[in-house]
Amino acid sequence: LQSVIFYGVAAWLAAVYLDRGWTEAAAAELVTIVLGVGFLATVALPLVADRFGTRRGQLIASAVATLVGLAGFTLVPDLAVPWAILVGLGTGAIFPLVLTLPVDAGGTPADVAATAARMLLIGYVLSAAGPFVLGMARDATGDFATSLWLLVGLAVLLVIMSAVITPEPPHRIGMTRHA
Repeated sequence: LQSVIFYGVAAWLAAVYLDRGWTEAAAAELVTIVLGVGFLATVALPLVADRFGTRRGQLIASAVATLVGLAGFTLVPDLAVPWAILVGLGTGAIFPLVLTLPVDAGGTPADVAATAARMLLIGYVLSAAGPFVLGMARDATGDFATSLWLLVGLAVLLVIMSAVITPEPPHRIGMTRHA
């Protein structure tokens, strides 16, 4: 879900704001804010993630930031810069968190590798379809409103999925507990 949202925003956000009358430079700067803030969050979060909160709490906070930013683009589009910062923070922070989930779930290196391979294969196949589907929605309706609402819906699903992640340390696959 994070990758579908990220690639959808990267592919279409400038076009959304061009349709809203922004200049090409201003629309491109908006995408640059999302990508730049996202890069900083992706690099910075792993340095502090294990020092505060639970994985679930971190995932929820990142997903909510993404949701609020996308809802903002949709409902209050003139405040685009704060929304771009929130989407960048949210998608940038959730990416390294999601990459730790196979390590949290798997016990042996083979278990972790298999889980990560499935996650990345399914995730990137779905994310590759995201910009295409958003473009189809835009073509079918003549504007980006439906595409933006689809992104908001995906962000709602991302929040829900983040909330079902257990806050307890998971039982690691392939490991036994000794008393």
